[in-house]
Amino acid sequence: MFLINIWASIKGTTNDGDNGFEYPYKAMSPVDGKYKLFESKKDIYKELEMCYDELVEKKIKDIGETLYIEHFYFANTFDLLDVKYQNIIKKYNYSKSFNIPPYPSIQQTPASIIDDFIIIDNEMKKIKMKDKN
Repeated sequence: MFLINIWASIKGTTNDGDNGFEYPYKAMSPVDGKYKLFESKKDIYKELEMCYDELVEKKIKDIGETLYIEHFYFANTFDLLDVKYQNIIKKYNYSKSFNIPPYPSIQQTPASIIDDFIIIDNEMKKIKMKDKN
């Protein structure tokens, strides 16, 4: 979910994140190519987990990009945007843009924030490299 939120924050959304799905609906699974019934966000999250597991199993390097692309086949983007993740991304952007640390010192910065910022930074670098090509 975090990776999709990062990609959506950079790439943006169309139609306010509405990709045309209304519960309940059937959509094709990117994992097995079969149509599945999606009745709630829980079903979407299960499908994303299966997508993630398949990507890891196949040793796909661009997991964030692939999940972002695949979600359009079975989910509305607005169902995947999470306020918590969006706030972490905003903190990252604020810190990066204004060269201000998120906390007074590295010792006071929670390890989870450092980990999240590293993930965001890595994904943003990948996006910029893709956009250059």
